[in-house]
Amino acid sequence: MLSVQPDTKPKGCAGCNRKIKDRFLLKALDKFWHEDCLKCACCDCRLGEVVNGKL
Repeated sequence: MLSVQPDTKPKGCAGCNRKIKDRFLLKALDKFWHEDCLKCACCDCRLGEVVNGKL
C-alpha cells in the first residue's frame, strides 16, 4: 500500500537558494520560487504578478 503525505519541509528557491517559508509556492520550470525571485529574464518583470498571461 502506498501512502502519500503532504511535504511540509520548506523548499529551496531556485532564484536565491533560500528556504521558501511563504504560505504559497510558485512553481515554474519544475522548480520552486519566492514571488520576488521569479522574474522575466528580458524585462525583469515579476512573474508572480502575472494572471492569465497578463500583467
